[in-house]
Amino acid sequence: MYKKFHRFFLLIYCNLEYKLPIIEFNEKGKAMFRKYFNRGIGLSLLAVLSIIVSVQATCVIKEQLSKRVPNIQDTINQLAPLKIENGTVVEPVNSYKEAYFKIFDNANDKGIKIVLDTKDDTIDLNKIKDDVASIHLAKKKLYFVKRNEISQTDLNALSFSLEKNDYQEQLKSGIAYWGNIFGIFMFVALTIYYLLVAVIFAITSFLFTIGQTEKPNFAARIRVSSLAIFLVSIVDMILVSVLNWGIPSSVYVLVVAVLLLSFIRFIPIWKNKQ
Repeated sequence: MYKKFHRFFLLIYCNLEYKLPIIEFNEKGKAMFRKYFNRGIGLSLLAVLSIIVSVQATCVIKEQLSKRVPNIQDTINQLAPLKIENGTVVEPVNSYKEAYFKIFDNANDKGIKIVLDTKDDTIDLNKIKDDVASIHLAKKKLYFVKRNEISQTDLNALSFSLEKNDYQEQLKSGIAYWGNIFGIFMFVALTIYYLLVAVIFAITSFLFTIGQTEKPNFAARIRVSSLAIFLVSIVDMILVSVLNWGIPSSVYVLVVAVLLLSFIRFIPIWKNKQ
């Protein structure tokens, strides 16, 4: 049973000499698998994994941000109109406005306090130092407060205008556009990350081949590591989707290491093609 389990993944990935009786591939199918998977360092599998993770993350982020659009619009309605010319707030004049932007749907959480105080050029820091999270705009300065830490910046030559309009469609379009840009960068970052993890596991695999006569080269070790990472990550995603439970990090590393050991020593999938 153990051997059949490994032969199944073996067939999917690269060692097409192993077959399950119920699964047959024609020569064209075999050639395609060899071309895209049984070569190099397994980058194709890591790229597929990165696509899956980045698409999921991007969809969740875009969905959550889209839910915040009404809150953003409500905050704009409370603060607008706002006009800054050459680093000075010119509208509203001598005014004080306060609004709260809720990030999370928590009844006990008021959200981030946003204060527009144009009565003075600056704000007395003693008045805002006790805020948990707030943003304050004076006539010539912008303040950010987070747990008693205050950072401030001059408006310099900034010119900006915010009219009291409905921006919801524009916000949704912006979220969709920048969400896609984020997804692309995330895909690249994840591919590099998974590749680095595969290299680390490949280096570790030298411990598994001590005393072994026939050994895989380094590229084959990375390729087999990529396969192990791919399989464990897919199982982890399925568990999260079905049971809302993910594999702990320590267990993840252990399972990948066990698979890597199995693929190198017991079911040597690297032998057909180094």
